[in-house]
Amino acid sequence: MPEDGKILKGDGNASILNGDKEPFKIYIGFMKAVTQKNPLSIGCRLAAGGDERTLRGAIDLSESELETFISCDRDLVK
Repeated sequence: MPEDGKILKGDGNASILNGDKEPFKIYIGFMKAVTQKNPLSIGCRLAAGGDERTLRGAIDLSESELETFISCDRDLVK
């Protein structure tokens, strides 16, 4: 549970995002982690219970994959 208690529901209530910061700050942190190849953690849990997973590590994109990622990001924030 985030410190500020905020839980954001995803599209169709299929997912939730727990974060101690505003959604844009969370996204900026994710972008920095990807572009700077810093380690990050992503946790997943089914809403109905059951398995929980935490994925940890750095996302290592090739130069062309990184260019595509940044291009998609620009289109997303327009």
